[in-house]
Amino acid sequence: MNYNTESFGISDIGLVRENNEDHWAMLATPPFFALADGMGGH
Repeated sequence: MNYNTESFGISDIGLVRENNEDHWAMLATPPFFALADGMGGH
């Protein structure tokens, strides 16, 4: 089975925070995606 995928990553600090704790990564082979959501010091 063959299939095509498209992906993108973006992170926004917003209007309240002074720093961005979010991280994301995409590795092409094998298809691997990772997301770490920063929790603002909690």
